[in-house]
Amino acid sequence: MIAVDAEGDGVDSNGNITMKGGTLLINGPTTGGNGALDYNGSFVLSGGVLMAAGSSGMAQNVSDTSTQTAVGITFDTPQAADTVISLTDQSGELLAAFRSAKTFQNLVISTPDLKQGETVVLASGGTVAGLTAFGNSTDETTVAEAAELGQLTLSDTVNNLSQSGAAVSSGAGMGGGPGGGMR
Repeated sequence: MIAVDAEGDGVDSNGNITMKGGTLLINGPTTGGNGALDYNGSFVLSGGVLMAAGSSGMAQNVSDTSTQTAVGITFDTPQAADTVISLTDQSGELLAAFRSAKTFQNLVISTPDLKQGETVVLASGGTVAGLTAFGNSTDETTVAEAAELGQLTLSDTVNNLSQSGAAVSSGAGMGGGPGGGMR
């Protein structure tokens, strides 16, 4: 597991990023000129768990050439640090949960449990049994007392959605280059 606590860009590459397994958790940045993910080439994700919470101004998702389903969620307003965000299937089984150590307005989540063509329930708050010390969980359990924010249809392998499920323009190719500048 790699856990990043970022003031600037969380994971920054002037070239390509490849992720085939493991767990990558990113907390930050909180300023709009940086992103949790920042790459110039491609970010090809084919396995593992990715949870990247940061600001929305320079937000990027993984590349469209990825083979594992990912969702980048842009929230209407900044979410407070320690807010639990969860994704469950329609029957209430937990697919992923993350509690960011910092304020965030964009969250990228990818786990092997997310599947293209499915609709997932996005919720905020509540309690999730089994959150790790790093604030993540992908255990198949239930979430208690969370407030539903929206239902997200994962129509593609890489999805960029608002908290209500509408398509947004942030994602791969929309973020900043090295150091958070515009491309």
